[in-house]
Amino acid sequence: MKHYLLLIVIVIFSPQNLKAQKDTTQKNNLNSDIDYDELFNELDGFLDSLTKPRNFTIVSIGIGNRVFNYKSASSAYLTPDKNLALSPSLGYFSKSGLGINAAAAIVKENKGLNAYQWSATASYDYLKNPGFLTGLSYTRFFTKDSLNFYTSPLQNEVYTYFSYRYTWLKPSISASYGWGSRTEVEKREDQIKLLKRLRNVDQISRVESIRDFNLNFSLRHDFYWLDVLVSDDFVRFTPQLSVTAGTQNYGFNQSITTNNNKKLMNGNRFFGPQNYSLDQTTKFQPLSLTAFLKSEFSKDKFFFQPQLMFDYYLPKAAQKFTTSFMISSGFLF
Repeated sequence: MKHYLLLIVIVIFSPQNLKAQKDTTQKNNLNSDIDYDELFNELDGFLDSLTKPRNFTIVSIGIGNRVFNYKSASSAYLTPDKNLALSPSLGYFSKSGLGINAAAAIVKENKGLNAYQWSATASYDYLKNPGFLTGLSYTRFFTKDSLNFYTSPLQNEVYTYFSYRYTWLKPSISASYGWGSRTEVEKREDQIKLLKRLRNVDQISRVESIRDFNLNFSLRHDFYWLDVLVSDDFVRFTPQLSVTAGTQNYGFNQSITTNNNKKLMNGNRFFGPQNYSLDQTTKFQPLSLTAFLKSEFSKDKFFFQPQLMFDYYLPKAAQKFTTSFMISSGFLF
């Protein structure tokens, strides 16, 4: 990195110096110890390493707090309560853009840890243009039965995103579409009724369309520093503002979504736990306004990513403002 900084200084200041120099011998002596060919080749290799797609495996684990709606023995309502959730994941991504990932969602309970959900994801990311990132993924969820808290009956999710990177404020747009089966809804029907009762909804309608759709738009800016704590490390801080709209008849259970792709991490696909409550209406409507404070420290193959989320829920709800955090860490191979 010292070589790159030196090159920048030379490019900025050398033209003025060369114009001012009358003595060509003095000019040659000034820069005689610099091998420009080697320096430019080194810089080209450095830039290629940042943008060139490659094969890699990523192992990571995230921990964060999210709201679970628990059954209560003394009440006819579900009781919302914050609890810690773990999300380990393992993925492989090829330089062609294809990727596979497996993840789990684990909640901390009195008796220990409960792995209540697993997921398998197949994805494709277009990585050949450094000016933007885009991709598509499909996820299949597998959820345990007989849980004492509500989980979404949606079993499948298709997710797509587009992020533009050549402006100071980087815009991103993403969409997710989830669907399930009537059997899964019937398994959770008592919980759905209790949760809707908690939201002051008396009339329970049976909807044959087992699906939800979310659309998210966000703006962010990345601040980054090099050689902060140790040599050749990388530190980034990213404030981001997002607005989400969609349907929410069943609610997405997004706590399992992890930072499973290093390219997507560079594009800021950082999803924290979300608390979209059930609503009686299934129309497309604004759902939430969210502020993220994201950070990243990476060194060689190791990365560490804390983030805070401040979420303001727009439809009618018992609690409209929530805060949560997520900490992810892992290795790239």
